[in-house]
Amino acid sequence: MKRALLLTAIDRYISAAKLCRNNRLPYHKTMFSSSVHKRVREFLAALCISFLATSQAHAHTDAPRIVVSIKPLHSIVSQITLGVTQPALLLEQEASAHHFQLRPSQQQKISRAELFIYSGEQIESFVEKQQQRGDTEFIRLASIETLQLLSSRDFHHHHHEQSHDDMAEPATANTDHTIDGHIWLSISNAIAISEYLQALLSQRDPAHQAQYQANASRFIQRLDQLRSGNQQKLAAFSQRPFLVYHDAYQYFEMENNLQGAHFITSSPDINPGIRRVQYLKQLIRTEGIRCVFYEPPNIPPLVATISENQPVQLVALDPIGAQIEAGADHYTQLMQQTAEQMHRCLSTTNDK
Repeated sequence: MKRALLLTAIDRYISAAKLCRNNRLPYHKTMFSSSVHKRVREFLAALCISFLATSQAHAHTDAPRIVVSIKPLHSIVSQITLGVTQPALLLEQEASAHHFQLRPSQQQKISRAELFIYSGEQIESFVEKQQQRGDTEFIRLASIETLQLLSSRDFHHHHHEQSHDDMAEPATANTDHTIDGHIWLSISNAIAISEYLQALLSQRDPAHQAQYQANASRFIQRLDQLRSGNQQKLAAFSQRPFLVYHDAYQYFEMENNLQGAHFITSSPDINPGIRRVQYLKQLIRTEGIRCVFYEPPNIPPLVATISENQPVQLVALDPIGAQIEAGADHYTQLMQQTAEQMHRCLSTTNDK
């Protein structure tokens, strides 16, 4: 008896599913009274909603649930997963990942993900505490073997003291906290990240392998063109001196052969002393620096102090693209904007 009832219920569910797909419900005036008819229609409508929701969920079962730490990396991941799944962004607002304290909702966001993708502990310092919670797999992009990693620099490492060839040596002996974590500011690194993610996701989700490969191929071709365009745009300024607020741009400097770069502080969390401020004021005069790049939205007091009564332009330059809308196109917009901002300022100044 129970088996017969179960088979009848299954048969009715299948029939309801067909009706849902056809977008119509049974109706015949002589079948039911109006009150019974209303209850039947409500039941079938609810059954349709349940069936369609189950079908949609099943369609994306194989795609991993992904959370990405910051906008530039989220953009790269989004390009690889186009048409398959939409990764979630952890830091959605204009918040720096340096020493960021996660809210409970953000901690929960990570714990519910299958994959959490981030640069490294030098940028996302909050990761170390999160790795001991839940079953989430943490994908540290700075561990990709094909990346070209650079060491973090202190106040004494400037381009006139150390060549690009010296700085570009593999940082294999470095710890998590001694590499420069701004790996995305090299388009060559972004290409290596794209290739790695395509292989990783294809292995985890073979049903969508062709889509991941097609997305990666198309995106890498676009990145190749962007890298060539940036290099051509900045080729005339390889020796032009300039000053950035914090030392986030050495990957960009190396890729575009910008050998005249200097920085105010090695980290936004470090305030230089009086001697460093005096040195930088003198550096602007002796090097003939005319462009000082600060991080928006506001000009830091330190930048204002150093540039006071100096013949310099103050130009906004954002290594993370906090003011650019998140999404698949964020990364290419960020790298194009960075090159354009540098070109605009450097091209309006004369050599020393």
